[in-house]
Amino acid sequence: MSAVWRWPSPECGISGTDSFQQPVDQPYLPQRNAGNRGPGQRLAQAKTGLSGFAQTELHLDRANFDQVTIPQHCALKRLAVNRGQSIGCGFQNESFGRLELNVQMLSASRGTMKPRRTGEHHYMVAPAGMFKGKNSYILIIGGLDRQWPAMCQAMDRPDLVNDPRFNTVAARAQNIAEVIRIVQDWVDAHEDEYVEQTLEKYRVPYAPALTVEQAMNHPHLRQRRTVRTIRDRFLGEFDIPGFPLRFSEYGELELEAPALGEHNAQILAEYLGYPATRIDELQGRGVLNRGPC
Repeated sequence: MSAVWRWPSPECGISGTDSFQQPVDQPYLPQRNAGNRGPGQRLAQAKTGLSGFAQTELHLDRANFDQVTIPQHCALKRLAVNRGQSIGCGFQNESFGRLELNVQMLSASRGTMKPRRTGEHHYMVAPAGMFKGKNSYILIIGGLDRQWPAMCQAMDRPDLVNDPRFNTVAARAQNIAEVIRIVQDWVDAHEDEYVEQTLEKYRVPYAPALTVEQAMNHPHLRQRRTVRTIRDRFLGEFDIPGFPLRFSEYGELELEAPALGEHNAQILAEYLGYPATRIDELQGRGVLNRGPC
């Protein structure tokens, strides 16, 4: 039995040849770029309504978890019951699942509550979105009823706590543009460091929008091995994203990508029983190819 990944998904209407098979009678399957961010996924996002919520391209890393861990689970089950199964996973299935409560909301309200594109801010809860600081954007989430009083205290606007225009989630949703303006005016009036310190003081959820460079050099992400440094025999030392899953029984894998045909002789000799003379003959005829090591 084999687990088959194929990119792009046939559902996206694009043909491709990037596929491979891995025996499912083995307990571990190699990680692959299952969460491919190429044209197939972008089309799937558009076809399933997900692109309607974002003004920029979406990157869905959840696909990496789903399409890597699910086959591993099936492989382990095969070891237990000695029965394999086929696995189907398409970009459209993955993308539609990311709509989450928007599907239930539209259906249960019989179409009266229609999810819509909102850009940098949530379309029903405010404040809940990106606010432009002096040096970077800051994500602020202070729109729930238990958060709003603290948000007002942080802005030194206690008068807004019981203002009928803003004193409930529903009221703030009706006046969402004004809520966003009030918060943005407060952010504009202060340095980013003051904004972040004040939000932390009043326990309002926030996060600075880091650049890729800032994230790569963040001490927490470095300590967690979310960013790890590897050495390649050709490219030298450079950083890559670390594997997101952590296993209590297994350490971090040492990554060393083999060169083209590096293990030709070893595989042919150990698994097919080819003698060295036969391997040399195949290599001399150009049947086997090997790059620099």
